[in-house]
Amino acid sequence: MKSIIIKNLVKKYGQLTAVNGISLEVEKGSVFAFLGTNGSGKSTTIGCITTTNKINSGNITVNGHKVGTDDDLIRREIGVVFQTSLLDDLLTVRENIASRAAFYNLDIDINARIHELSKTLDLDVFLDQRYGTLSGGQKRRADIARALVHKPNILFLDEPTAGLDPASRENVWQTIYDLQKKSGLTVFLTTHYMEETERADMVYVINNGNYVASGTPQSLRADFSHDKLKLVGIRHKELVASLQKDKIKFSVKNDAIIINVESSKGAMSLLKKYESVIKDFEFVHGNMDDVFLELTKQGEEA
Repeated sequence: MKSIIIKNLVKKYGQLTAVNGISLEVEKGSVFAFLGTNGSGKSTTIGCITTTNKINSGNITVNGHKVGTDDDLIRREIGVVFQTSLLDDLLTVRENIASRAAFYNLDIDINARIHELSKTLDLDVFLDQRYGTLSGGQKRRADIARALVHKPNILFLDEPTAGLDPASRENVWQTIYDLQKKSGLTVFLTTHYMEETERADMVYVINNGNYVASGTPQSLRADFSHDKLKLVGIRHKELVASLQKDKIKFSVKNDAIIINVESSKGAMSLLKKYESVIKDFEFVHGNMDDVFLELTKQGEEA
C-alpha cells in the first residue's frame, strides 16, 4: 500500500520552476529519504505534500486523500518536524505538547496521550522542564512528540538532526526507528548527513527541481560509487610513473594517490604489484556521500 503518490508535480514561483514534473511513490511503513542540494526543491515538494504550498499541476495523494481537495483530512494524517522548532522556549515540554494538541480538537485524554508519548520517546526526565533549557537532542525528541500528538500515520522530518552532535543524532534516530517499527509509521526524511540514508528503505534524489535517480541505498551505491584504494608512495614520483606506464587511472590528493577499484580483490592485486614503492595504503568502500556527489553533479550538468 502506498502512503504517498506524486504524479508529474510542478510548482512554480513566478517564472521560476522550483519542482519540474517529479513523480514518486512512498510505501506504507517505510523510511523514504528525499535528497538534494540546497535549493533543489525538497522543501517546496514537502510543502506541496503537506498542503502548505499550492501546486501548479500534477497530482498528490496522501493515504488515498487528494491534495487540493481533502486537505483537512491530510493534515490529520501527517506530522511534521521542521528544522526550526515551533515550540515555545518559555513553556515546559508538557505545556508545549498540550497547547499543540488543542489545535487538533482531539477527542482523547490529552494527559494520557502526553504520558504515552513521554514513555515512548523517553521524555520523563525533562517533561516539566522549559523547552528553551533543553539540549539539542532533547529538543528534537520534544519536537517529535509534538508532531505525533494527534497520532498521524506519516511523519515528515526536515533535516531532524541538523546541528546535533553524533551521540545526539544517533539517539534521535534510534527513537525514530523504534517508532517506525512499533507503529508502522511512514517516515519521509530530508537530510544532509548521508550516513543517515543508509538505513532508509528507498532514496530519491532531485536537483534543480528535476528527478535524478532513485533506489535502495545498496543499488545506488552499486551504480554511482566506487571503492577506492589510497596509496602513499615511498618514492612518489616513481609510483606515479609506474601507474602511468601501466595505464592505470588515478588522481592525486594531498600526496595520496587515489585509484577506483572494483573490489577488495582488485585492491589487493594492486598492492602486491606495487608493494616495493608503497609506504602506506587505505581501502575505502564507496558510500552514500559518493553517490550524492555524483548524482548532484550529473544534475548540474543535465
